[in-house]
Amino acid sequence: SQYLFYGNLNNGNVGIGTPSPDTLLELVNAHPILTLRSSNTSTSNSNATLRLAESGANDVLNNYWDIKFEQSNSGHNNLVFNHNSVGERLRLFDTGSTFTGKVGIGTNNPLDALHIASAVSTDYRGNLFLEDTTAMAAGVGGQVTFGGKYTAAGAITEWSAIQGTKSTASDDYSGQIEFKTRKQAYALQTKMTLTSDGNLGIGTANPSRLQ
Repeated sequence: SQYLFYGNLNNGNVGIGTPSPDTLLELVNAHPILTLRSSNTSTSNSNATLRLAESGANDVLNNYWDIKFEQSNSGHNNLVFNHNSVGERLRLFDTGSTFTGKVGIGTNNPLDALHIASAVSTDYRGNLFLEDTTAMAAGVGGQVTFGGKYTAAGAITEWSAIQGTKSTASDDYSGQIEFKTRKQAYALQTKMTLTSDGNLGIGTANPSRLQ
């Protein structure tokens, strides 16, 4: 006979759709969906939450993260990440009938596609740090790239960028800023460089002054 629900008495694992669950709860289906649905039909304070937690001493609830679907009285349907000790850390924001996909980090009211709110750190790293994981070499560094649709059919590509690059191949952290643009049929190319010495070069990668 066929069973939908299985329990392993040896390890306490429970399987739905499988007789051999590998974890405490395992669901097996062609396209499994696990639904947590609030029975509150009000447009305000209708929440469904998944809590990921650790146990403290004497088996009490200790630190945890809540991943929550939050419906507000203003018609917003948001995905919120909360930590029990520091509160909200990340929010995927829906402004109403049209889902805009705004993401807020450190703010519950993102104003644009990505809104990061934090105090500028005292170690000069600012609000956003972009790390290039390429092996140490001259010319590596984080980059912000700009682009959009370039055909009527909606094909997308990049056409300009700003990259903070390492100036040398030696063990030091001197850096520079490269401004890149792109011509038709060409890749992105550096057109202007601001060096670690403060020299600005247009059309040259090694300016000795403003040139």
